[in-house]
Amino acid sequence: MPVVSGSVFCLVDEHNSTLYKNGAVYHAFDLQITPKQIFISKDDRNMCWEGDHGLYFSDGTAFENGSSPHKVIIDGKEVMVFLAVNMTSGQIYLCKKEL
Repeated sequence: MPVVSGSVFCLVDEHNSTLYKNGAVYHAFDLQITPKQIFISKDDRNMCWEGDHGLYFSDGTAFENGSSPHKVIIDGKEVMVFLAVNMTSGQIYLCKKEL
């Protein structure tokens, strides 16, 4: 049986820039965001979101030009799989990072 926190998350301000967890502020974004852009780990400790210029993680990691994120399970770990574009060469990379 998967472990889940049971927490309730919502975006309730008029600009969709503050994420609440069980009624308390969980994270404030510097941009407007939609629920489809947010990925939260099953223990609520880590998060990933897609912003204007890339993909961002709650541990401070940022992938400029990262896009198309998907959360998958690999070897029992939650992993974000996404595309990253090298703007100089035009090459596209398939990347992964643990959530």
